[in-house]
Amino acid sequence: MVTKDRSGMTQSSGSRRVGLNSPLPWRHRPQPPPIAASHAPVPDASQLPSLIRLFDDPSETVRTVVLGELAAWGDALQPALVSLESPPSAQTVSAVLAAVADQQAESTPEQLTTTEAFEALTEGAVEPSSPFEIGQLVSHVRYGYRGIIVAYDESCRAPKSWYLANRTRPRRDQPWYHVLVHDSSSVTYAAQTSLQADSSEDDIRHPLLPMFFDTVDPGRYLRNDTSWPPGAG
Repeated sequence: MVTKDRSGMTQSSGSRRVGLNSPLPWRHRPQPPPIAASHAPVPDASQLPSLIRLFDDPSETVRTVVLGELAAWGDALQPALVSLESPPSAQTVSAVLAAVADQQAESTPEQLTTTEAFEALTEGAVEPSSPFEIGQLVSHVRYGYRGIIVAYDESCRAPKSWYLANRTRPRRDQPWYHVLVHDSSSVTYAAQTSLQADSSEDDIRHPLLPMFFDTVDPGRYLRNDTSWPPGAG
């Protein structure tokens, strides 16, 4: 049955009234598209053996790419390496972690050879206050490598450009340490908050160790008078 209401609109019996401002029953209001969830890419563990074989490749380009891939693992890199079906040796793991640290968050001597950096590293003979001592064995909180402190500064004396390129950027207003990295030829520049005391007393192997230290007891080293950095004297 069709009737007319007071507004002149026609309405069938049993159907709901449709006015000018009513939504049409056969249409749906557009809905916003769903927001895609953001997920960080998950590193592929199956690629780790190949990356380990290439981390010290002679090609700088290859090394840069490989270390970038390894750095993507973050704190999970070390446990991932030792969990491989055929895990690399402890020496290789230490070298890999040190190499990643060199590229990502620390510095090698070559990265601090500008005039500004050299003057900053060698100025001042006053010993700053520090929870760590020269000759003390330490390990890196994030990357896990072991080493020995050969020198330190009361605050970060690296150039601003180097600091800004540092992904982690620990505070500059704290002691920073020059660390000879065990089982490698690397020297890192690490903030106090990035280090922890190493109580293993295991020996440190580094090509610069005999130049700056005399061995006293296992795990203990006495700093000599050779100036830091190498060649500063």
